[in-house]
Amino acid sequence: MKSLSPALQAHLDDGTTTLSWCWRITRVDGVTLGFTDHDAVLTFDGTDFEPESGFAASEIRSARTSPSMRRMRKAC
Repeated sequence: MKSLSPALQAHLDDGTTTLSWCWRITRVDGVTLGFTDHDAVLTFDGTDFEPESGFAASEIRSARTSPSMRRMRKAC
């Protein structure tokens, strides 16, 4: 398990923090797409992470080991 700094842990313990997943996908042609499971657009590091993409963290985790995902990684 990853350990958190005391400051971050205190912030999370406050109860007003929302965590979300963000995925940045950069295609071979250089186009960058951002997706999030948050309910609003999140922008950082020059990428807009769009909500309502259909991505869910559990789906991404399970897709990493699927044969079609392995083929896609090889193709990129």
